[in-house]
Amino acid sequence: MGRLVLPFTLGVLVVGLLGGGGPLNGAGPLVVLDPGHAVKNRRGGIVNSGQKSPQGLWERDVVVRIAEKTEQYLEEAGYQVRLTRNQQQFWRIARGRRSDLRARVEEANQLKADAVVKIHCDWHRNPRVAGCATYYTARSSRRLARTVQRSLVQATGRPDGGVHRTRLLGVPQAAMPTILVEVGYLTNPEEERLLRDETFLDKIAHGVVHGLTEYFQSSASGGTAKKGAEPL
Repeated sequence: MGRLVLPFTLGVLVVGLLGGGGPLNGAGPLVVLDPGHAVKNRRGGIVNSGQKSPQGLWERDVVVRIAEKTEQYLEEAGYQVRLTRNQQQFWRIARGRRSDLRARVEEANQLKADAVVKIHCDWHRNPRVAGCATYYTARSSRRLARTVQRSLVQATGRPDGGVHRTRLLGVPQAAMPTILVEVGYLTNPEEERLLRDETFLDKIAHGVVHGLTEYFQSSASGGTAKKGAEPL
């Protein structure tokens, strides 16, 4: 894990997709895992920090660990996987938050990925709010969102926050099914504790893998996996 395989500039200084470096043909579906946040500009200033729990746990740290675990389990199952960042190349570099979001979309489009999974933690003013939820934009991503959400709830045992359609304005189109998973609330004391636990992060990763596998198996037997225009 962690070797830089593709540089993308796209008018901004951006870290390219990361992964095992293997061939991108003759293998299973290609999945891009996009752990959110952790963006600096060229002067070293943070332009997208992500959320932080009251006890000091950063979302950007949690989601990159989940992405790397998910990468490992997907590769073991025969998938091709690329990450938008990892622990070795933790910070992405871009002029700003919006330019980084555009770059993440373009990276997935250039790879012609079969699916994109964005990984985030949630935050709420009410510390009693808990659970995981999955978001999508295009109708072509709804089945992927439902499948992964169901698998996440089963794997983690956390409350089901549901599947929601959302609209991310001002972000260019990704050409494949794309979902965003919120894996737990940093503001909920129990979930904050769980998000520090490697065993729980493993459960999240396995939930994503099982959901993707069910989705692609269903697609191969008559569903539709790709392509639908989608903000990333």
